Amino acid sequence: MLSSARPLLLVGGGKMGEALLGGWLRQGLAVDAVQIVEPEAGRRRLLADAHGVRAVAGPGELDPRSPP
Repeated sequence: MLSSARPLLLVGGGKMGEALLGGWLRQGLAVDAVQIVEPEAGRRRLLADAHGVRAVAGPGELDPRSPP
């Protein structure tokens, strides 16, 4: 099961990534059970504002407590 301890990694928060994310969240995925890498600052803000998730600019900023 996906959780904050074993999150889903979404690489790319563009329109397709946001559509996938929205579907997963509507199906019950908790916002802390997904980590998002999106290099564009404007898209990161949009994802945070629209979905309450945290997106980072690069893989070096991912939560190191989560397993690969």
